[in-house]
Amino acid sequence: LGAPAPPGNTLGKLTLGGVSAMQLARRGFDVTVLEREARSLVAPPADAPVSLRTGAPHAVHGHSLLARAAVELRRTLPYVYARLLAAGVGELDLIANMPVTIADRTPHEGDDELVMPCTRRYTFDRVLVETAQATTGIDLRFGVGAAGLRLAPGAAEPPRVTGVQLANGQFVPADVVLDASGRRTRVPRWLGDNGVVLPLEAQECGLIYFTRHYQNRTGVARPPLNRVFAAAVNLPSVVVRWFLGDNDTAMLVEIVLAEDSLLKRVHRADRFEAVARAVPAIAPWLECADPTTSVFAMGALRNTLRRTV
Repeated sequence: LGAPAPPGNTLGKLTLGGVSAMQLARRGFDVTVLEREARSLVAPPADAPVSLRTGAPHAVHGHSLLARAAVELRRTLPYVYARLLAAGVGELDLIANMPVTIADRTPHEGDDELVMPCTRRYTFDRVLVETAQATTGIDLRFGVGAAGLRLAPGAAEPPRVTGVQLANGQFVPADVVLDASGRRTRVPRWLGDNGVVLPLEAQECGLIYFTRHYQNRTGVARPPLNRVFAAAVNLPSVVVRWFLGDNDTAMLVEIVLAEDSLLKRVHRADRFEAVARAVPAIAPWLECADPTTSVFAMGALRNTLRRTV
């Protein structure tokens, strides 16, 4: 359709659906976005506590919005980027935070694009929803579940999807259907019900994510980041990362091997903190912030490659 690739999977399904919807609407297309969760779950108010979303369990975990994604937002949806900044999303200058191992400090063309927004998924999703709902040409429907796809009759090669069947029995016709439903997508099954095989390869990651959110204390000096955009340490059985969030928040992530039964005990807050404090690159950050949530866990992670029909 001539729309550029969305900054997409660095932040998951709502980014893909919401950003694509706004890009297409700006080009004159009528876009319908179907989201089975209620708006209050997808985009709670700014002062709402961070809590687990069953429809997007990764939403509470540590995230980075890559500089390339920010470039696409500034170029194609500048008003979205402006609203992110107004909502308290910070910017990290990657040039100013270059590793000491980079000897060449000469300015280069494009340096101004190397800026990484720092935000939690909660804030990013809320801004996307508010902006999409105010965008002409977008029909954003919450609490509406899809139940299947309808294909054009006949033996077209490749088969052509003509719309989405809703759980309430209604049908939404469409020229193009974009599957932005994430790892729990049911599209391969729906296509299989219509005799269409979607080849895929999948492999278990063997990892479990544990994340806790923090509020940075005001007036306290911060230690340096050692991974340009994060404080991080990679150990044989655990990766520990301190991500910067919006509005002076942070997300501490501990990624452990699923087979390590001892480290999986970090789902308890005291053990989670104990592991982090044992890591010299992370411990100083804990002296600058206070926890605001319990420890969130996410497992059963798979890398999946879905090929075209």
